[in-house]
Amino acid sequence: MIHSTTTFVTPSSDRVRFELFGSVLPHPAAQASLATQAAPAIDIAVVHLGASTLRTRAAQRNAQSRAARRVLRAMLPACPGRRAPRICKTALGAPYLEGGPDLRISIAHSGGWIACATAPSACVGIDIEQPRQRDWLAGAPWALHPAEIAWMRENPQQQSLQGLLHWCRKEALVKALGLGMHDSVPFPEIRFSPQGLLIEAPDRCGDVGAWNFHTRVLRSGAVMAAAWR
Repeated sequence: MIHSTTTFVTPSSDRVRFELFGSVLPHPAAQASLATQAAPAIDIAVVHLGASTLRTRAAQRNAQSRAARRVLRAMLPACPGRRAPRICKTALGAPYLEGGPDLRISIAHSGGWIACATAPSACVGIDIEQPRQRDWLAGAPWALHPAEIAWMRENPQQQSLQGLLHWCRKEALVKALGLGMHDSVPFPEIRFSPQGLLIEAPDRCGDVGAWNFHTRVLRSGAVMAAAWR
């Protein structure tokens, strides 16, 4: 696995720490589930922006969105003599490149964290979530599969992290399918093992054995998950 870290100055002059986890056929230390050894490679960038000085949530989200686009553009291969591609959105809100390399892309941000993923031949989705106090069992009917609920009841000390891992993986899966929040797959119909293996999913997800997942628990307890096939 390639792991490089650099610091650069963005167009708005704020400094961003850019961590690129390249060509992810996942590292043994990461939680991963690969469909086959021939699974397509993807590139993932994870960035932490630090504390925000913006006062409103809307302003913070706009700043995160702009920063995510800058990170994504930094990941794209150089195309001398060509205009930079536009990052557009489908009617369902899924990002795509217009006038650029034939890459699938996905973007996520939460708090000060940003995650971007690109894949040359695979549909890809990424999600990142800050840790938060949440009673996952109380919210289980809309977020978790019955088997996931049962495991968490038997392992209450792991409820907080496992709930966030399940949520992140499901968000990444839905994004990889190009679905919006109002045209999504019901999360209780998606089942992951505690180790991150996709066991069950609705028919519109296709063959569960074709999906690959890469999960990382980052500093401060934030969780990042990518899904692709």
